[in-house]
Amino acid sequence: MRLLKQEIDVYAQLGDESHNSKTAYKLGTKRANNTIKFMKDNGIDLTNKTVLDVAGPSVLGKYAAEKSKKYFYTTGELDETKWTVNTKDKVDVVLFWEVLEHLLNPLLFLTTLKSKCQFDYCVVTFPTRPSWLWTNLHFHEMRLDRFEYLCKRAGYEIMAYKYDKIPCNIGSIFKGIRPLIRWFYNPHLNVIIKPV
Repeated sequence: MRLLKQEIDVYAQLGDESHNSKTAYKLGTKRANNTIKFMKDNGIDLTNKTVLDVAGPSVLGKYAAEKSKKYFYTTGELDETKWTVNTKDKVDVVLFWEVLEHLLNPLLFLTTLKSKCQFDYCVVTFPTRPSWLWTNLHFHEMRLDRFEYLCKRAGYEIMAYKYDKIPCNIGSIFKGIRPLIRWFYNPHLNVIIKPV
C-alpha cells in the first residue's frame, strides 16, 4: 500500500509534459523531432492522414494535430479494457508516445487496440535503460528483443526501428550519479509496427 501511495504522489506532481517545466517541454520537443525524422525516413508522413494519439495529446500529438487531416486521442484508463477511441473511422497512424513503459499490462493494451480500431501503422517510442536506471513511474522498459516478443504475442510485426539518445539537459549531470550515467547511456527506441 505504501508503494501505491508513493506512485500516486509522483503522478500528482507530474502533470502534462508541456506544462511540467520549460526544460521538460524542450526535451520533449527534441525527442519528438527525432521521432518525426525517423517516421519520414521510413515513409510515414502525417500530412493529410488520420492520426490516433494514445493517451494524448502528447508533444508528438501536437505536431500531428497541426499536420493531419483528422486527429483523435484515447480517453479512459489504458490499463483496463474500458478506454475508448472517439472515432469509428479507419486510422492511418497510431502514435504511442512514451506510454508503453507506464502500462501495467502492455500485452492487454496492444491486443485491445487492434479490436477497438483499424489502423495501418503504429509508431511506438519508449526508453530502453537497465532496470537500475528506471524511474518510479516505469513498470516496463524493455530491450528490442523483448519488445519484438511482445509484438509477436499481440499480433504485430516490426517494420522499422531506430535507437536514439534522449537529449539531456547538461545541467542535470551535476545533480547526482544517475543523471551523470544517463548522460552517457540513455538509449531511446523508436519502432514502427503494423498489425498482422
